[in-house]
Amino acid sequence: MTQPDPFEATPPDEPSKPDRPKALDQSFWCGVASVVIGFLVVITGFVLMPAGDLDAVLQEVARQEPSLSPEQIRSVYDATMIVTLVFLVVIAAGWILFLHQMRRGYNWARIVITVVGGLWAVLTLPSIATGGEGSLLAILQLIAIGATVVLAFRPESNAYLRSAS
Repeated sequence: MTQPDPFEATPPDEPSKPDRPKALDQSFWCGVASVVIGFLVVITGFVLMPAGDLDAVLQEVARQEPSLSPEQIRSVYDATMIVTLVFLVVIAAGWILFLHQMRRGYNWARIVITVVGGLWAVLTLPSIATGGEGSLLAILQLIAIGATVVLAFRPESNAYLRSAS
């Protein structure tokens, strides 16, 4: 058995952080679920879009821009969809980053999540109002966003974020 070195510096006792409350972990996972559901909303919108609707959009563009060939119009549409997906991935990554920061104890991240979650909910409402194929998923997404914010403001979450700051 080795003896401790008496000349080795011992670290000072660090104040212990309180345990992260379960509500904050649940808030984190509800936030992650809202991202997954959001991607499902977008994917179902692409997959379930009736061919007639897409054709109508492409024909309207052709009517407004007669100088473009059908291939060019389709290329612009495809590029727009790719840019939209990249934008959504960046937004989702930012959302998850803020969720991680909140989970680590940063109150400012909870505030950002609350503001962004509120905006996200407002932007989701039109897809519910139209009653399309993705409206059930949009309702689930709203529930996940609401749960994320509500759980982040539970009393035990408030106490943890106050003490961790």
